[in-house]
Amino acid sequence: MDREAEAEDIWISIRSDGYEISISCVYQSLGILTQAGICVSAKVGNRRSVYRMHPDFSIPAVQ
Repeated sequence: MDREAEAEDIWISIRSDGYEISISCVYQSLGILTQAGICVSAKVGNRRSVYRMHPDFSIPAVQ
């Protein structure tokens, strides 16, 4: 996730790749990732949130 995206956009992208996943699973996963500091969320308007990777997070290289 190299840009901001709404949960619904992430869900649509995952489903278009052929994976069966519910929107509630995406919301739950984003909540866990946010709590873990892997991604950050920001409110846009009254009810919408957008998500993006935390700028300090990087995936360690596998050796």
